[in-house]
This record gives sequence, C-alpha cells and structure tokens, in this order.
Amino acid sequence: MDEQYLSIIPILEFNQRYEVVSANLPCSQLLGFNKDQLNGVNLHEIFNFNHEILFSPTSTRQLGAESALVTTDSFRSFLLTKIYIEQMDSLKSIVVTVAETTQLSITNNISTQVKSDFNLLQNAVSGANIGIWRYNIMSKNTDFSQKSKELLGLAPHTELTWQTFIETVHPHDQGLFEAFFDNHLEFRLLLHFEFRIIVESVYQWFELRGELVERTDGDSHIYGTLINCHQEKEMVIALNDANESKALAMEAGKIGTWRASKSGNDWTWHWDKLTNDIFQLDDDDIGCLEKWAERVHPEDIDQVLKQLESSLITGREFNEKYRGYCLQEK
Repeated sequence: MDEQYLSIIPILEFNQRYEVVSANLPCSQLLGFNKDQLNGVNLHEIFNFNHEILFSPTSTRQLGAESALVTTDSFRSFLLTKIYIEQMDSLKSIVVTVAETTQLSITNNISTQVKSDFNLLQNAVSGANIGIWRYNIMSKNTDFSQKSKELLGLAPHTELTWQTFIETVHPHDQGLFEAFFDNHLEFRLLLHFEFRIIVESVYQWFELRGELVERTDGDSHIYGTLINCHQEKEMVIALNDANESKALAMEAGKIGTWRASKSGNDWTWHWDKLTNDIFQLDDDDIGCLEKWAERVHPEDIDQVLKQLESSLITGREFNEKYRGYCLQEK
C-alpha cells in the first residue's frame, strides 16, 4: 500500500434505493465527480451492473460480505466491496470501497473475477497490516475491522468501544486524540499522528490516519486506518540517540565537520559551529572559504588548496595535515 494509506481507499455509501448517501474525496476523484455531485445520485446512473449482485442488508456489522463488479459508460471497470451495513432506525445503508480494476470482456467469468479481485484487495490490506476503523461523530460508536483488533492483540469477535480503545493508550498520548480530532472536524486539518498503546501488556507505537465523511442526513463518520509502526519508530529513536551520542562525542573530542557541494560551476561551503570555533572565526564567516584560508599557515596554504582542488575534481578523499594560524592559543 502507498504511504498515504487512507487517500487510496475510496469509500461510497448508498441506501436501499441505491441512492448515494455520502462519498469521500478519494471516491469522488476516482469517479470524476465533485464531492457534492454524488449525493442523491442513483448507483445505476453511475455504474452498469454486469449482473444482479445485490448488497442485501440482511445483517449488520458485517465486514467484507459481498462484492460486485461494475462498469461505466466510458468502459472503466470497478470492484465495489461491502465493508459495513449502516443501521438507521428502520432504514439501512451499505458502505463499500471502490477500486478500479482491469477491463473485462463479456466472456470473462464475472464471479471468478470478482472473487479474485476481492481476495486481492483483502490480501493487500491484510498483508500490509492495515486496520480499518470508523467513528460515528454523534453517537461516538466505533467499528474496528478484524485486522485492527488483531493488531491490538484482541480476538476477532471482541467488543471494542472507542472509550475502551482510548483507555489502552499511553496517558501522555491520550490528549492527542481530542486535539487532532477537534482540529480535523473544525478546520479540516490532516488527521494523522503517532501514539503508544498497550498490546499484550507492552506499549507499542501505532500510526492513525482518518478522514471525515459527511452524510446527507447529517450523521457523519470518520473513516480511518490503524498501523503498527513500532519497529520503524524504535529504529528512528535509536538512530536519533546514536546521532546525539555521536554529536556529544565529537563535541567532547573537539571534532568539527565541514562539507562542500557544487551547483553548476559554483561551490558552496559549510562547516558546523564547532569547526568555526576551532578556526576562531565569527559566526558570519561560516561557509566563507577565504576566511578559512586566512587560518592556514602561510607556508602550507598553497599545498592545502592544491590538494583540496584535486579532491573536488577527482572525488578522491581529502586528507591533509597542515598548520593552523589562530589569533590566540587555546
């Protein structure tokens, strides 16, 4: 899956009359509509159903129960995969993902292709260890996919409420949820952050993404993904610790660093503050090669510059010992 996991999951919701109730931005863009243009449109005006595969709302809270392969008048082919049935009083609506597939001839075995594409979608999500969840803004009811529960160390049929989920989050990270959710709902800011959660009695790092999907009846949800990023996070933390330790060691040993980069025929120089202090230069002198050359012993400057130029031209390592000239001994 792409790094922008949620942005490649188009979601469409329609009622029992096949009228679109809501569609997120990725779905609208995939189908070539503005977001509001899809609301109220009958599904049969968008797609041609190759045969009657009905998304029968026979049970609620059922994930991944049915799929349908459909086409458009422009000969594009899509796989609609049911992920949830929404119960609203006596009415029900169906939530599906929309994925474009390869073109099919009418002689293809449709049911075989549907099964194959559905398995491909399921395997892609499962193989990437991506959990899917949705949060009802008004009722605060939450639904987690089986993969989400698996990532959290729970059995597939475990009842998991939003409050129970938050209670397992590290106390220092619980405030992130309210802050990011409020900013997403009020200002449409990106809902994407990392947090720690208890999995099998151990805190692990997770990444959460989400997007608000507004319904025409005002009952809106946030759909999102959940990813265990503990290994990557630990590697970043270890790398930062190593870099910090290296910086402290270099500072203690009074070891400075410098570099040069070339753009066209122009060279740009830079060295760190420790190197600048060793040269006893002013802060404004960082990157000024002429100022550095003033700190090289007059008898060594020609040889040093010659070797430096050779290194820049040939790419060979520049390793030269020379005497420095400082304003005062330190």
